[in-house]
Amino acid sequence: MSTDAPFTLDTLRSLFEDDVEAIREILETYIDDLKKNATDIAEAAIARDRKRTGRVAHSMKGASANVGAEGFAARCAAVEKRCPDAPWDELDALVAALANDAVRVADEVRRAMVGLR
Repeated sequence: MSTDAPFTLDTLRSLFEDDVEAIREILETYIDDLKKNATDIAEAAIARDRKRTGRVAHSMKGASANVGAEGFAARCAAVEKRCPDAPWDELDALVAALANDAVRVADEVRRAMVGLR
């Protein structure tokens, strides 16, 4: 998995126009939730809990799509889709890659926030 699809502020700007504070607050919440969910999905995979792993991937997918991280949302959807029947070694690799991507996405969002005016 890679972070080849960029994060964009276009989605939030289309909803909130010039309300920079609202956009900033949403992105800060997204970053906080992303950290928590990255930990949660790793714990769910370690516990071999397919339902929880899929639920967390689903949550990450929706939040990411809502803020404009479409590429990451698609990767979350791929993990969610594989949860019911993928062998655990495959899911472990997917979850580990997703957790690494989450760090990169959070960094990308932070960089975008610096230029937010």
